Amino acid sequence: VKSFQSYVDPEVQGSSSLKDDEDVSLPLEEHTLSCNLGIQLVVVCAKSDCFVQLEKNEKYQDEHFDFLQQHIRKFCLNYGAALVYVSTKDNKNIDILHKYLIHKAYGLKFKVPAYTVERDAVFIPAGWDSSKRIAVLCEQIKHFNSREPLNNIIKSPPLTTTTSQQSENISSEDDQVLLLAQQ
Repeated sequence: VKSFQSYVDPEVQGSSSLKDDEDVSLPLEEHTLSCNLGIQLVVVCAKSDCFVQLEKNEKYQDEHFDFLQQHIRKFCLNYGAALVYVSTKDNKNIDILHKYLIHKAYGLKFKVPAYTVERDAVFIPAGWDSSKRIAVLCEQIKHFNSREPLNNIIKSPPLTTTTSQQSENISSEDDQVLLLAQQ
């Protein structure tokens, strides 16, 4: 809780973080750190470059991506986790993720502010997000209810299997038989 509450936004001038000798524990919002595991988590959403392909498919629009992001951010808020969208193909947020992990592991300074402008390069450090900030994202969703379960709006892609995969049965050998053969 102290680590989550001690986050200081680098863009806010004149703010100071909690000192070690200060033991201030303000009450958290509802659903904030409701699942406190006692460790710091970072949720990494890989392959964010696929948003362009999904948008071309015309099944997904900006509202779908906002809907997905608000669900992920609510999850992260429950666990007190940071959120980073990365793409190795476009080299987006890889450096930020590396620096953030080093910052969390070793306590080094980190001056990168939260970034939510581009939907495929989102970065939200632990302690920055709140229910009010997520509500702003929900206001942009007009064509469906933002409180709807994720599976009702974002459909899983159909599983594609080839005929060779379907007809091929895989059987495994007994461990003892394998070990005897190796001996």
